[in-house]
This record gives sequence, C-alpha cells and structure tokens, in this order.
Amino acid sequence: MLARPYLTPSELGIDHEIFEGLLRVRDMLRTGELEYRPPRSTKTTGRGFNMTFWECGTVRCIGGWLHEMGALKIHPRFMCYPRSMEPLFLACTGGWEGEPRSITAEQAADAIDRWLCGDPTPHAPR
Repeated sequence: MLARPYLTPSELGIDHEIFEGLLRVRDMLRTGELEYRPPRSTKTTGRGFNMTFWECGTVRCIGGWLHEMGALKIHPRFMCYPRSMEPLFLACTGGWEGEPRSITAEQAADAIDRWLCGDPTPHAPR
C-alpha cells in the first residue's frame, strides 16, 4: 500500500518552518532521540517526550519541541499556535475539557504523519 502524500503547509494552515519542524520532531520520536517519559519520571538526562507536559525541564510535548527548535515562535504553553494544529495537540491532552493523557513516542510520530496527510483526528485509535 502506498503512503498517503502530505498536504502542503498552506493546506494545513501552517508555515513552512512549522511543517519542517514537525517532520524533524517525528523523526526524533521514531529514532529514539526523544524518548517517552511517563508522568512523574525521575530521569533528568537526555531528551524526553510526554504530551502531558508543554515544557518541563528536559521533557516536552510536540509543541514544546517545536518551540525548542525555533519552529514555533510563540510559546505553546499559552496555546498560541496555528488553530489548524489543534487536533494534533488537544486530542492527546484531553481537549479543553478532558483529563490530560499521554501517548507513546511511536503514537505521536504516527499522529504527526496522519495530521500532515490531513486526518482531522490524528490520535484516534487505528
């Protein structure tokens, strides 16, 4: 089965820098450069990933790593990112009303790929 093509940055409602940043974060998640850290992890070395943290020391979410790399200019903690990106962030944090929940690095990488292909619910179980 052929992979679905990605939408363009303009079709996704983001700029080219964010698009490239998402590809880099996805690759970092897939290669283990960003490793999943469960909530309350005591590990403080390396680069951690957890969708329940915007930015907490060495642990960040997708938006936190985009910000760290300079691809997202406005701090994601204040929910200032292109509105078209909401499904990528809110689905795994419980949305505006839900309880925060985390996803693994592999699930996050897959969600980035699905969102870049135009999937409006990138975190839905497959």
